[in-house]
Amino acid sequence: MRIWAKSMEKRLQNGRNKTDTVKTDAVKTDAVKRTQAVSCGTACSCEAARRMGDKELEKSEIRRMVKERRSRMPQDVLQRKSQVICEAVMGLDVFHSAGIVLAYMDCKGEVSTRPLLDASWRLGKRVAAPRVEGENMRYYYISSYADVADGYFHVPEPVEGCPACGVEAEDAILLVPGVGFDGSRNRCGYGKGFYDRYLAAHTRHATVALAFDFQIVEEIPTRPEDIRPQILVTESGIRI
Repeated sequence: MRIWAKSMEKRLQNGRNKTDTVKTDAVKTDAVKRTQAVSCGTACSCEAARRMGDKELEKSEIRRMVKERRSRMPQDVLQRKSQVICEAVMGLDVFHSAGIVLAYMDCKGEVSTRPLLDASWRLGKRVAAPRVEGENMRYYYISSYADVADGYFHVPEPVEGCPACGVEAEDAILLVPGVGFDGSRNRCGYGKGFYDRYLAAHTRHATVALAFDFQIVEEIPTRPEDIRPQILVTESGIRI
């Protein structure tokens, strides 16, 4: 009986050892899988970040290229082209039907909006300009150029005391600036995302971008949050 008992005890012990080995292997396999999953997730995140970084590098090159092109253009030529572009905007149905014009204040060599502002005031339209507030911007009504002063990054902004736009301006036409555009109306701005965030929250505006022909490039790299203007106007034509 003692011999038989020792034999059974040995076989039970061997069984426990095999079970422990299987459990240990399973734990190791699970750990490897988790490590691989984390590595894959990290690699995917890094790849996505790399792609986004590449897009920003491409946009930086577009900004540099357009700035160089602009620097070669005489100021009087830019003013004449701005007049042509603004007159084309004035001919759009969305401008004629708009009671409120949300305009940008040009200051960095963009298409001048002065002809549009002057025409809007003359026609009795209300005009508003954006003011940067933290990570966002808000539009305030202006009745003359005296209502704006040097603001965020030296861009003219409405001064304190100008009335803020409310729900009545949700259907206003909105003039969109930009550094570069492509034939599909994709836009490259200055990299802060103010217009994309504003337009994501205010979806009823008719949006019209103003640009010189030398600002049109073959392709603008895009992100999901980028919002294209509905209409792009240059001195040579209108893209819709």
